[in-house]
Amino acid sequence: MFDVRVFLRSVRRWAFDVRVFLRSVRRWTLDVRISILFGEALEVRVFPLRFGGQARPLRGGGKPPHSLPRPPFFMLDLAKFNNASFSRGAPRWKEALWWVARSLFFAPWLPLPSAVKVAALRLFGAKVGRGVVIRSRVNITFPWKLEIGDHVWLGDEVLILSLDRVVIGSNVCISQRAFLCTGSHDFKKETFDLITRPIEIGDGCWIAAQAFVGPGAVLAPGTRVTRKS
Repeated sequence: MFDVRVFLRSVRRWAFDVRVFLRSVRRWTLDVRISILFGEALEVRVFPLRFGGQARPLRGGGKPPHSLPRPPFFMLDLAKFNNASFSRGAPRWKEALWWVARSLFFAPWLPLPSAVKVAALRLFGAKVGRGVVIRSRVNITFPWKLEIGDHVWLGDEVLILSLDRVVIGSNVCISQRAFLCTGSHDFKKETFDLITRPIEIGDGCWIAAQAFVGPGAVLAPGTRVTRKS
């Protein structure tokens, strides 16, 4: 026969004591220290509210129980930035003429023939192979530092920041808004020095839409770079 009293004693023995739980919650305090670069840390304290009462303050005069180290880098002083040692690879007048040519043949949305754009690139020192397709609004910084193989596709709004040499093999597809970037900065120095590294893309590669290829990258033949990677 089922004994109700035994059942109730078992329930009381194993039941979760809500009052103990609430007392524990009132003791909890979450200290979040957000480290501000190169400055004092900003302390953000989150106190769990007591039921029917106020937040419980931190013990020890409100001081956090731990501290975070300062970031291991310097305050940038961009007034000291100097890229005089950087070689642009061409005189200023040639660079100015390229800006004009880029504005006329590359910047517009009009689907100008790829042959016109290829001819402009070759005129300014780029090495471009056969069967290259260049879509609208392709942005190339310095064409004299660019080498493109045969049957290469450059999609709409592809950006090639060719501060250093960029070599693209044959049968390569670079999809829309992909970014080939040969330049960066040394953030460990307050002068934020410019750093450039070449990029080499092997034959048969596909760089998908909005992908990023950084300085010094070397892609083996047949490499696939996924979108937005």
